[in-house]
Amino acid sequence: MKTVKIKTSDARKILGRADDPEMRAAIEEQVVRCQVAELVLAARESRNLTQAALAKLMGTRQSVISRIEDADDSGSVTVATLTRLFSVLRMSLSIQAAPARGRRYVGRRSSTGARG
Repeated sequence: MKTVKIKTSDARKILGRADDPEMRAAIEEQVVRCQVAELVLAARESRNLTQAALAKLMGTRQSVISRIEDADDSGSVTVATLTRLFSVLRMSLSIQAAPARGRRYVGRRSSTGARG
C-alpha cells in the first residue's frame, strides 16, 4: 500500500473520502502516529525533561525526539527505539489491539475456509 501523508489542513477532504479503503487505512495510520507522539510527549514531560535532555539520555540527537513527537513525521520510529525511550524514562511500553468498530474483517481465506 502506498504511504499517504496527511496534513491536518486536509481534514475536510479526508472526511469526505472516509469510505475509500486506502484513505481509511491512511487515517487509521495517522491516528496511531498521533497516539504515539502524544504518549512520548506526555512521558517526557512527566519526567520534566526537554527533548535535548531525553536525547542525551538515549545517546541520540534532539531532532530524533522531535521527529518522534511530530505525528506528521513519526512514521519511521521503530518499536526498538520506543522501547529504549521508555526504558530511559523508567517506564514500560505496552501495545494493545482492539477489534475495529463497525467493520467486518477482510482477509484471505485458507483452503479450509478459515481466515488468515
